[in-house]
Amino acid sequence: MKKSISLGDKRYFELSIGKRILKKQLFNSDGAIPVYSGNVNVPFGFFDKSNIKDFEHDYIIWGIDDAHFDFGFIPKGTEFATTDHIGAIKILDEGILPEYLLYALKCKKRSLDFDWTNRPSLYVMRKVKVEILIFNCREILVRNSVWYRR
Repeated sequence: MKKSISLGDKRYFELSIGKRILKKQLFNSDGAIPVYSGNVNVPFGFFDKSNIKDFEHDYIIWGIDDAHFDFGFIPKGTEFATTDHIGAIKILDEGILPEYLLYALKCKKRSLDFDWTNRPSLYVMRKVKVEILIFNCREILVRNSVWYRR
């Protein structure tokens, strides 16, 4: 089912932004958890703890700074941390394919027109609407089963 959903819809998503982490904190850490800050593709460094507590869901992360504004995908089960320059979208509904949401957001990126005066803050990102497909796995299995028996 295709649906237009706001990223602020708490039935489907939970949005957050990390806290400030200084480079010297990373130098004094023996951690192995990647910390994202500004760039969603390359970790800023590694730390011994994460501000994210739930790794049982898929995440889409976004860069807060317009120069590095992009989206990235963190699959469930992957530990990571964010700073105050990275936002995280926790996908609460198992019917939302994270790769599809990532694609939809990347397609919408240019039209969002973020810059230094219009930054992708939590407030702004909660208003963003995306057209996504929501899959009901049970319904798909039942339909395929009925088709197969014919």
